[in-house]
Amino acid sequence: MLPVKAEHTHRVTQIATPTYRLSDDLLDRVQAALPPMVANAPLAWQRTRRKWIIKEIAALHPADALQAVLAGQIVMLRHLAASLMGRAGLRTTSLAQARQLGRTAAALMGTGERLERTLPAAAEKRGAAGRREGGGRVRSGGDGRTVAQQFHTT
Repeated sequence: MLPVKAEHTHRVTQIATPTYRLSDDLLDRVQAALPPMVANAPLAWQRTRRKWIIKEIAALHPADALQAVLAGQIVMLRHLAASLMGRAGLRTTSLAQARQLGRTAAALMGTGERLERTLPAAAEKRGAAGRREGGGRVRSGGDGRTVAQQFHTT
């Protein structure tokens, strides 16, 4: 698609879809559930991590609070599975432990995929009433700009 055409399509989509605002509480819970960062991580790393969490949740296009919680759970499962796979590859684990970690990570990824498939189904069940309440673009907690606006200007 040509850049001009893509920009026009993006603008039309922004106008046509209402906005859902991610709550700071949800973001705090997702961040707390993720594997911890390096001890004494700089504040810039912590802010960047929070921005990535917002991006990952927004990529799933939650339309309301329920879908935002599901998207947060999907993000948590993905990060936990990746962390487990990283531990399975360490040389400090035995072969049996590595296999168990790999199976657990695969089960978590499968659960995340099933949750991801429920997002569109949940939106369809609510139908037109859910679309009137909000959906489409996601706003982060702070300054009222959409996630896309925040990341295009920084």
